[in-house]
Formats: sequence, structure tokens, C-alpha cells
Amino acid sequence: MNKVIKGTIAAGAAVALFGGGAGSLAYWQASESTDELTLQMGHVQLMEGAKTYYLNGDEMSYETLNSYDSRLVPGDVVTYNHRFGIDVATGADTVLNVAELEFEDTPQFVLDALETDLTVSVVEEWSENLTFSATNEARSFNVSGRGLVEVTVKVAVPADHADSETMVYGISLKPLPVTLTQVAEPLPDAVG
Repeated sequence: MNKVIKGTIAAGAAVALFGGGAGSLAYWQASESTDELTLQMGHVQLMEGAKTYYLNGDEMSYETLNSYDSRLVPGDVVTYNHRFGIDVATGADTVLNVAELEFEDTPQFVLDALETDLTVSVVEEWSENLTFSATNEARSFNVSGRGLVEVTVKVAVPADHADSETMVYGISLKPLPVTLTQVAEPLPDAVG
């Protein structure tokens, strides 16, 4: 085939392809877009706060409380407060749990002579939607919102305690784990 015919066929094909030749269709078109979408993830946050120590109502440092000059005698009450900030997204079913008091290297007969108490309470609300309610599980609380809770441990030597054998032993309280855990649904409320 000669070059002129080949060139004419190629030029005709190019016009048909690029020039909207016969048989091509044109469609109307309009476009819009969706809005930008930013979502906030929920959160469960537990923050350690202030610690305070008291002996018979007088605030003191841990070093003073643990010194030789502050040895416990019958009638003494030690109070330890530890605050924790909680920040839980609304709608995130979350449980705050405080472990049971546990002592180590302390003979049972010494523990039997002591009176101990553990309480957990809200001391400051950081948001209007703070909820904090005891559940049917010991030391567990359904929580949401933002606030400050306080774990209080009291150890008392009864005033009528006369067993001199307990005088030579120390009392060693293990650290209490405090956890904030999201759950599938709130725990049942405490009864009674």
C-alpha cells in the first residue's frame, strides 16, 4: 500500500478518535463532593494524683509516718488517701476497680488485731455528666465522664489492744492496683 493511502487512513482515524468523529456520544455531567468528616475517638484515661498521709488526723509526709518517732500504739489510726483522675468518653461503659487490701510479711495474728477499711469516693466533678455508682462486685464502680476519685485506706490499732506480742512486727500493705476498664455493658448496680 502506498504511503499516501496509509497516511490518509491514519489521519482519518485520528480525526475520528480525537475530534469526536461520527458515532461518538457526549454526556452531560455535574459533580459535587461530600463534606470533610472528622470523628473523635473515645477514650478511657486514669491519671495518678496527690497522696496524703495522716496519723490520728494530723497530716504528715510518708517519711515522717514511717519514722521511728511515729510507731503505732493502741488507739492510733493511720489514714492514707490517694487521688486518681478519671476521664471516660460519654457512652463508654467503663468500670473502675480497686484491688483488695493485701498485706505481705505481716503475721496473721497481727492482722487479726488491726481494724482496716478501704473506701472509694468522688471528691471532685470535672464534667456535668460524671457518673459513679457502686456495682454488685466488691470495690467496683460504673463510671463515665470526668472527675477525681479518692481511694482511702485506714489502718487502726484498737485502743483496747493489749497483746504485746504484736508490738515487734511491722505492717506492710502491698500496692493496690486501680484499673479503669471498658466493658461491653455496665455491671449491675449494688443491691442494698
